[in-house]
Amino acid sequence: MPSEKFKLWILIATFGYTLLHFTWYWQTPLGLSPVLDSQENILLAEKIAFGSLEKEPFYRAMLYPFFLSLFISAGLSVSSLPAIAGILGLLCHCLNTALAMLVSEKVWQSRSSIVVTGILIGTNPVLIHFAAELIDVTLATSLFLGGLLSYLKSRHESSGKIVYTWVALAASLLALSTLARPHLMAPVIAICGIITLVLFVRRREWMRSISFLSGATVIWLAYGFIQLSWSGSFGILPWQGAYNLWASNKPGANGLYLTQTYSFNYQGEHRNPTRLEEETAYIHEVGRLDSIDQRSHYWRSKTINRILENPGDWLRLMAWKTYALVNNFEQYNNKTYSFHKRLSPWLRGNPICWGILLLFGFGGFIAGFKRERLLCIQWLVITLSLSAGILIYMASAKFRVPLVFLLAIMAGGTPFFRNAIAELGGKSLSVIAGFLTLSAFVTFSTFGEIDSKRTIIQDQLLLADASTRIGRDHEAFFWASEAVKSNPERIEGHRVHLISFYNLVASGDQEGGKEAWLAFREALPNEPTFDASYSFVGGIAHWNIGNFDIAKRIWQASVTEYGWGASSSLGILVLTNSMPVPTNVSDEIIKEIKEGAHGILAYALITRDSSFRNRISMTRQRESNFQAILSRVLPHAWNSPESL
Repeated sequence: MPSEKFKLWILIATFGYTLLHFTWYWQTPLGLSPVLDSQENILLAEKIAFGSLEKEPFYRAMLYPFFLSLFISAGLSVSSLPAIAGILGLLCHCLNTALAMLVSEKVWQSRSSIVVTGILIGTNPVLIHFAAELIDVTLATSLFLGGLLSYLKSRHESSGKIVYTWVALAASLLALSTLARPHLMAPVIAICGIITLVLFVRRREWMRSISFLSGATVIWLAYGFIQLSWSGSFGILPWQGAYNLWASNKPGANGLYLTQTYSFNYQGEHRNPTRLEEETAYIHEVGRLDSIDQRSHYWRSKTINRILENPGDWLRLMAWKTYALVNNFEQYNNKTYSFHKRLSPWLRGNPICWGILLLFGFGGFIAGFKRERLLCIQWLVITLSLSAGILIYMASAKFRVPLVFLLAIMAGGTPFFRNAIAELGGKSLSVIAGFLTLSAFVTFSTFGEIDSKRTIIQDQLLLADASTRIGRDHEAFFWASEAVKSNPERIEGHRVHLISFYNLVASGDQEGGKEAWLAFREALPNEPTFDASYSFVGGIAHWNIGNFDIAKRIWQASVTEYGWGASSSLGILVLTNSMPVPTNVSDEIIKEIKEGAHGILAYALITRDSSFRNRISMTRQRESNFQAILSRVLPHAWNSPESL
């Protein structure tokens, strides 16, 4: 069968298998309500589309959110972005599979190689997992692979103009990939170095080299000047890298993922917690909040000084990162991959993993070294440079996604492995066997806490919070319960646990008697809490178990702290005769009430002061709904409207 048909069937299988997972994922809480980086990408896309992006240097790589913003500018709603990004991820994964097969074909000139690479990429559960997320790594990899393929095609062209076209396209795509995923800058710089070396060694190829270097430089300069025109500061890389560099190499860093030193809970629009941490840490250390350039210089200098002053400690950390990089376990990055793989009915039984790719990649490299020695050396330089770029920061799962493609393409050489080792002598064979055995041992070993499950509580909390936001209170209650079991000390788990229970009681899906509320007694707040929702529900729980004074104190403190943002607490205080009807209800608040906000406060106002009925115009149905809700969450706490 021709290789084109093989590729087509692999792509059909890739599309079908990926779609099955995506169809499941799009119905889950995290698929319907994106969190963390996915949520931030939506917010950035919205700001770019409406011109409300802050006039400051770019904190994150902006190519991916800019791409998403084009859909908003075209007239699609912001709420449609998760679905659009999902379709984009599905198409990009299929495109990446096709590109990887084409690169493998260029390298190995073998149908068997195409099949090996296509299967290892197309059905790879890690790649499918990340492709379903609203993040930039899948798109960035498409650009990176497109650049590699274009450069390989230029090597097989003889006509000058066509060669220069392919070379310029390769440079442009590789440069664009760094604007989506900055850690790809390391291998792209390495490729530029190889091209420059060729310029000096093979002077007849100087035009090819100049074309490549010019193509990459034009893209980077264009991006830098775009940032200059927007923020007043020329830059190519996002400024989040400076603090991340310090956080990844500071004393106590685990080398695997970033951990928060400070805890944040903010009202209103989502803000990047690592950025908040950087600001807080800088103020704590310096005593003021300087400009972004000054702060970035501070963190880079601090990292360099730390390495120079404690080289032994840093080398031990780098050794641990290296072990994590080659180990089979996928390290935490916003989510714990192993946890979510078990949840997916389509990924949980998939045996393809990093360890298999690593061994196949080593086998392909050994087989290909005699066939395409120069190309293998170049491939090794690119792989090592990408690995070095990862190790400077952390060995989290998302960072090594591009390495998966490089290994899978190199694994295309495994069909030639048997013939290659047959030509080797006994001593060389023993060395190769020992190397592969050691590699297998290292990648599948579990020394230290390399496969720690301590991050799973974060996934449980994310699922609980996302379930709450889309109204799946039973799921929210379940995942919050799991989070509380995982770590009873984490207040976030107790918060979602209590709020989801309140929602179930309010909807009538759960009985809310005193005994039920007493089950939460040990986790209830006794003082004002860090957000209005937790304060409100905490007060409800205290009231139901008879702690009336504590309940009122928490509600009153919440109103003082959050104002109209604590309207539910204000409404309950009015309904329980703990506070008089407010006289400063502005027309703006009335407008928000008419639009559906402040429901409990609205019910309290029309119940305790009939003059609000005409201003609020609450329908009888809505009034009846709130009366039913409040009768379930606070039975007999106030006189019914009929008795007034």
